[in-house]
Amino acid sequence: DADGQRSSLRKLKRLVVLRGIPDEKRISAVRKYRQRNERKSHRLRGHIWKALLGVGRVDSNRYLKYVKMGEHPEYGEKIRNDAFRTFQNDQRFAARVPETKLLRVLNAFVHAHSTENEEERLSFAYVQGMNALCGPLLYVLPELDAFYCFEVLVTQLVPGYVWKNMNGVLSGCHLVEECLKQFDITLWEHMTKKLKVSSKVYAFAPLLTLSACSPPLENVLQLWDFYFAAGVHLNVPVLAAQFILRRQSILKANKDELPSYLTGRQPLEVKPQSLLSLAYPLFLKLPKDFFNELIEHTQRV
Repeated sequence: DADGQRSSLRKLKRLVVLRGIPDEKRISAVRKYRQRNERKSHRLRGHIWKALLGVGRVDSNRYLKYVKMGEHPEYGEKIRNDAFRTFQNDQRFAARVPETKLLRVLNAFVHAHSTENEEERLSFAYVQGMNALCGPLLYVLPELDAFYCFEVLVTQLVPGYVWKNMNGVLSGCHLVEECLKQFDITLWEHMTKKLKVSSKVYAFAPLLTLSACSPPLENVLQLWDFYFAAGVHLNVPVLAAQFILRRQSILKANKDELPSYLTGRQPLEVKPQSLLSLAYPLFLKLPKDFFNELIEHTQRV
């Protein structure tokens, strides 16, 4: 029944938050079975992601209808320009996700959610960064499932990140600064007053992509396990925690020699275990009103 399903989902979310999803190394340490167990790992992660995102039955005919429309006349070129750059230095991603898959899903999404579709309450164009949000889903899930999970992620979980002026991301940048101010005021003062770095530079891309722009991909998947279970709004304090982890190097920096991750030239490397270990106690310090702002910012369109 419905109550039983909600209870099971709460238990699943709690389990994922506390223990994560087993990866290939934890499933088997035997090297010769690594490739087979990698498939098992991602099959398990795919099932869990679908459950966490609330994706049940999928309609292949609907997806094929939009795929048959081909390249979107307005956004197709932008999609092509971004698709080939998606995790381009990751050989495992390239082997598992051909560029043609990414092109199909992104073009189909824009066809399905364009202004020409009268069923849509809120239309979505293609914006740079959608490719990075779609890539991990295609890495973990079959194409059809990835399309429907991408729809939920974009239209329900982070519409403010990808709609028109990206107000949700801009709000998130401000909230990252507020988190730093609350968690570590010395670091915040050094970054804002001495280094004079803007969160719109260092936080925009990792917020927009839920850190998918930050290598390595396998670590990003573990971070997404947490986001899908606990809430994508926690992207903000988790990103603040990433800078706190680099506190010493930031405090030693000067305005003339900024670390590359503060200039937007190079993303932060994601280390989910140490990052979440630091972030958990920080969450508890957040005032209730501020936490509500976190929840609301991803919906700000």
